[in-house]
Amino acid sequence: MIPLLTTLIGVVVGILLQRYLVHLWPMIAIVVLCVGLLLMRRIRLLVLSVAILIGCGASWLSAPMQFLSPIAKDTHLCGVVAEAELSNDHQVAKIRIDSVCVGENYEPTNSFVIRARMPFFTPDLAPGDVVKFVGTYSLPIQETDLPLQDDMQGVYYAQGVSMLCYVPRDSLQVVGHSENPIYTIMGWRDDVVDVIFRSGLDEATASFMAAILTGDDSSVGQRDNYAIAGVAHLLALSGAHLAIIASILGFLFLPLAMAGWYRCRWIAVLVGVWLFVVMTGMSASVMRSAIMASAVIIAILMRRPRSSLNFLCLAAILILLFSPLSLYRVGFQLSFVATLSIILMANQLNPVSQRRRTLWRIMGVVMVTISATIGTMPLSAWHFHRLPWLFLPANIVAVAVLPIMICGGSLLTILTAMGVGASWLAEALNVLFGWFSWIVDAIATISIGNGLVWDEIYFSPWLLVPMYLAVALLFAWVIRRRAFYTVASTLTIALTVAAYFLTTPLLPANELFITRNLHNTFIVFRSGPNVTVVSNDRSINEAADSVQFVEINGAYLAAANVETIDFRLGELGANTGVIDFGGLTMKMANSPSAFHQHTDYCIANKAFKGDVVELAAMCNADTILLTADMNKRRRERYVRELSAEGVPHINLRDATFHRIPN
Repeated sequence: MIPLLTTLIGVVVGILLQRYLVHLWPMIAIVVLCVGLLLMRRIRLLVLSVAILIGCGASWLSAPMQFLSPIAKDTHLCGVVAEAELSNDHQVAKIRIDSVCVGENYEPTNSFVIRARMPFFTPDLAPGDVVKFVGTYSLPIQETDLPLQDDMQGVYYAQGVSMLCYVPRDSLQVVGHSENPIYTIMGWRDDVVDVIFRSGLDEATASFMAAILTGDDSSVGQRDNYAIAGVAHLLALSGAHLAIIASILGFLFLPLAMAGWYRCRWIAVLVGVWLFVVMTGMSASVMRSAIMASAVIIAILMRRPRSSLNFLCLAAILILLFSPLSLYRVGFQLSFVATLSIILMANQLNPVSQRRRTLWRIMGVVMVTISATIGTMPLSAWHFHRLPWLFLPANIVAVAVLPIMICGGSLLTILTAMGVGASWLAEALNVLFGWFSWIVDAIATISIGNGLVWDEIYFSPWLLVPMYLAVALLFAWVIRRRAFYTVASTLTIALTVAAYFLTTPLLPANELFITRNLHNTFIVFRSGPNVTVVSNDRSINEAADSVQFVEINGAYLAAANVETIDFRLGELGANTGVIDFGGLTMKMANSPSAFHQHTDYCIANKAFKGDVVELAAMCNADTILLTADMNKRRRERYVRELSAEGVPHINLRDATFHRIPN
């Protein structure tokens, strides 16, 4: 009943091979293998091999363009906004570049994606906007400067991003809108959100309604409470949301079936479902649900047998063929793992006999929640570093509230768009959401007060293997009740817990780092639970650098139990030009007044443009540090000159700087 499983395995293997084995010879070997299998008529192995080749090809076509060096600063680019999101103090957009300014004209270039960070909200970008902009460009290179630092290169690769850009104020303009109909449909979401916010709902209720109806969660507050209560998934569109929307569409098109146009009704539902998918941004979870729903409807119309696992494989294959990079994204992983867990475990874990149909269905809803949570728990812990233990009460309430909120919100939105007042419905939804929000806040408060949330979970992705092995063995024990599974699951859990604690790094009490930041010189001091980040100047990247530091170093900050982070941008060597931290001393190359004092290191950054050999003779320091923000050619020349004179130096573009002060 799962004939597509072999094809799915092959496609996944092919995508991984293209990502991590980029050489040509494995592909040639697989082609030769395919020919041999065809001659031997080994059909199943042939299907697997062909699927591997297809996965490799699809991944190769979708892989982001790789640049050896970033585009020169202040180069003007033109492209189409593919995605846009707002934060507290900036907006981020993925822009597909199609032309670059040469002289006074824009000339076409090979298409690639830039992730642009902008410290402004005007213009408010939307998918499909054609923009021209200029900024400071950098490559998404993995540079582990601090322990446990996130692999940002892998994150940007999964997003299809080739280059990063910081766009200063007044450096971007919207010059038009794409004629692609997909962007037109995606633009409907903003129109629907506007209708929701003027429908008479309270601001908090409208924000929640916009999230569950359109996927726009930018204005939702108290996100931490949703995460702690275990219902953060409500804010991301998933199969549950789409199933309710499909049911609403089925009811709206019921007159077609009553008129005898049975097939037309299902076709209309499919069209409506896919318009909803495109409008909400085509996330992996919604795409998966739409493909599975389409397969079910087509099977019903064609009177063909149906298999949930086979439809799940079909959905995965189609998504990965058109978007292979989805394999590395958290939404794709959680959606498919949750659905697989529900298919395999929900009915098996239901303690009620199917003869008691009403109670069996009620318990089935509970088992669906438990199955999805158990299946996604290891992945959620790895991606989000948090596990809530009181997830069941809030999710049971959510199961009851979500259909009412979606149906009522859809009706209210339609009536408001038609100009029909429905204040009674808006007030009812306000009361219902207030009740639900109170329960979520209460569960979050209880969880925090009683330590029922496991925060700051960081571990190697390799530990996911024994974690899921333990889940499988526990599931087998529940079904089979054999001593072997009891012993095997217990040992696997014990080994996994031991491996988690053994792989947790032991950090010293005090540390000093100099990061390989390409814009400024960033020095990170940690003294116990307090971190100070000092920079050489206040550049246009101040906001971007501080936010990015917290984003990519979350694991390190948690492992070190950091309580406070003090950003002192513009204060590096501001007074004496000498930094003293736990017995380690540093001086800035552009602070000659401090040269009489002996120090461990002399820092030459982008502000220094003099004779580096002369600097080494004058500065009275043991070692010269050449920072990453210095001009590349100048830094390489300094390296050659210092090496020729035998002066101790460190090129901080190629080497990390980590010292443990006394």
